[in-house]
Amino acid sequence: MEDITDGLVSAADCAGCKQCCFFESYTLADTPTVSDDVAVLSAMLVPEVRFTEPYGRRLFMMLPTEDKEIFVCPMLDHSSGCKLGGKKPFECRLFPFALMGVDGKRMITLSPSCPCIGEVSFGRLKERASALLKDVLAEADERPELVRPYEAGYIVMCVEKSHRQITPQE
Repeated sequence: MEDITDGLVSAADCAGCKQCCFFESYTLADTPTVSDDVAVLSAMLVPEVRFTEPYGRRLFMMLPTEDKEIFVCPMLDHSSGCKLGGKKPFECRLFPFALMGVDGKRMITLSPSCPCIGEVSFGRLKERASALLKDVLAEADERPELVRPYEAGYIVMCVEKSHRQITPQE
């Protein structure tokens, strides 16, 4: 899958923000799903990394911060960004988009929490989401646990019409 933010936001803005690497206590279930390959690489890079497996998905055990309600990804290096580089978990590579499902249909949605995309036109975001959907659905076909239930507040960008067909949302 291509670099999602390339051409949408600057690398410097994205790296400087890191907001997507922090989770509030009530959103810990939204942390990225860790594949076998990412788990092995993570353990090599950060031997003390730990995982949890609720909901049939392997997730990073997020690290607490000084604010007891905020947790941070163990793969975040605060000075250089993600230690995993291009091998990030699926959800991290897809952000600011998310793959969600409702009523048996999968869709790409836009996260309401990414401050770096505020200057990007809605049309460009929809265009990028539509261009990604085929590859995103192919990955989800291999790993159905990547499809999360739709959450209020996320903006629907494009919806799977039927298996492998896409419809941009109007």
